[in-house]
Amino acid sequence: MDEKLNHKCVVCGTRYHHCDDCNKMKTFTPWRTICDTAQHYQVYLIIKDYSSKNITKNRACECLNRIDVSEKNIKEYKDSIQAILKEIFNKPKVNKKLIKTTEPVDEE
Repeated sequence: MDEKLNHKCVVCGTRYHHCDDCNKMKTFTPWRTICDTAQHYQVYLIIKDYSSKNITKNRACECLNRIDVSEKNIKEYKDSIQAILKEIFNKPKVNKKLIKTTEPVDEE
């Protein structure tokens, strides 16, 4: 059977083969219709939950770190996915000059 590249990963853009006849089998893995690897499918689910506001930025970051996705290795993903990952990994910068310390108030 000639295996043509009939699907495109929504996370990285890689073209891959998936047997569409397998959709009829009970052992079918549905993530193969969306992504080329199980890890990319996990990334897809995390981004989907984050974008739908089902999980917080911190929770999304934790989930991504658990599957070894970090800001250092996001270059393999499509630009649109990279943008969302950068948003998730972006930590707000604290301007130390604006932070005021308060003196304890003596109660008399």
